[in-house]
Amino acid sequence: MFNLFINLTKLTVIMIWIAFILGLVSFFPDSYNFIFVILGILLIVIHLVEYIVVTKMLNKNINFFQTMLYGYGHWLPLIKSK
Repeated sequence: MFNLFINLTKLTVIMIWIAFILGLVSFFPDSYNFIFVILGILLIVIHLVEYIVVTKMLNKNINFFQTMLYGYGHWLPLIKSK
């Protein structure tokens, strides 16, 4: 069940990243572009905060790129398995 949750989280985050990129190139109507760009910016900020918190406060060495891409979908299974 945990693996299903993590995989669905990763899939959702990838879909948000795709919508963010398409929103940047004005693929959608303007109101949707704005929403997807804001979501993408929030995702960047949230994942950056996650990376800082996990590496500094929990003293865990995690991959920056994968954390920025997947967020807790990357680092939570690593912490849970130890």
